Amino acid sequence: MNSINMLDNMDGITTIASIFALIGMLTVIVFNRNFESSYFVLVLGLIRALLGFLFFNWHPSKMYIGDTGSQFLGVVLAALSIKFLWNHSATEYHTTSRQFILPILAFIVPLSDTASVVINRISKGRSPFVGGKDHTTHHLSYFGLSD
Repeated sequence: MNSINMLDNMDGITTIASIFALIGMLTVIVFNRNFESSYFVLVLGLIRALLGFLFFNWHPSKMYIGDTGSQFLGVVLAALSIKFLWNHSATEYHTTSRQFILPILAFIVPLSDTASVVINRISKGRSPFVGGKDHTTHHLSYFGLSD
């Protein structure tokens, strides 16, 4: 949840990362042929809502997700990932390694950004809980990439 909140530092980053995580969950739902589930409609609706929000959140942003929106989105993504990526019910294909690999792959961008920010801030003697311009997206813009 907090990784999604910390990733909300530039235009469209949180939205795109969340859409990719939801597409991973949707893939598990489709793979298990669970189309009648209300979760299928929920995940598909969240993807569509985020795509609609992305239109206004693209550079230059006209609308921001904010702390409340990113925390809510993080909680929803966490709950859905527990249901579909951690505890999914694929019968013969379920292995313990897949239980770890699927959530890590779905959330690789927020997790790697949060891990690098926390490690860098602690190594420099700063609190990891205070905001700053040391996220992965900021470093990419320092290298000259555009928003």
